Amino acid sequence: MLITGAAAGIGRETSRVLARRGYALALLDRDGDALRSVCDEIASEGTTALSWKVDLAAPTADEELAEIASVLESRPEGVTGVVNCAGVGGWNPVEKVTPDDWDHIVGVNLRGAFLVARHTVPLIRRRPGGAVVVVASDSARWPFPDRTAYCASKHGLVGFADALREELRPYGTRVSVLTMSRVDTGFNGGRAGSRPEALRPESVAEVVGFVLAQPPLVEIREISLTSVASPFGPFTAVAQMGKSYG
Repeated sequence: MLITGAAAGIGRETSRVLARRGYALALLDRDGDALRSVCDEIASEGTTALSWKVDLAAPTADEELAEIASVLESRPEGVTGVVNCAGVGGWNPVEKVTPDDWDHIVGVNLRGAFLVARHTVPLIRRRPGGAVVVVASDSARWPFPDRTAYCASKHGLVGFADALREELRPYGTRVSVLTMSRVDTGFNGGRAGSRPEALRPESVAEVVGFVLAQPPLVEIREISLTSVASPFGPFTAVAQMGKSYG
């Protein structure tokens, strides 16, 4: 199982959950030190994982992913699925979003998912019952002010996943999307543990594990998650717009 964004937040917790469930893991992240840390943690629990430091927004990402796919193809366990957790944010009014900001956010959140699929799908579809889990956001469904680049990238990510599902269904490969409200991680410069009312990353990871554990004929197309104490979504988006423009 390949996990992107595996060194922090939802990706890290997903790596831990799947390791405990016996999955052979291949972990990707742009933070090499944090990636080594999660690999050490997994090893301390009796599981090993392959890992690569990769920046999905880098010009070299396509070539690096091709090399990684070649390594994974040669291993007996192959690739049974992908969990796409890599993501970046950036909240700014549209006139303050630079082209570089836009390219970076879209590059990680959308282009990165495409590149990973481009190189792993040929391996996954060889094994009936394979799965792709795309960790998205409620920003894919609802507009939020100051998130033009982020919302666009997540809307695109869900559209990509929906089309990929139709492409892979004949091979018995399922594609699932998780859209969620705020999660208590260090995402976008936040501090993990500072938002106790939000979803916990380990809770999201357990849902990922649940999706992957379904029988081969069960296709979960989308799961929407929110905290009962922090119900982000359409009403919160409207309220935020009122504060911004009222």
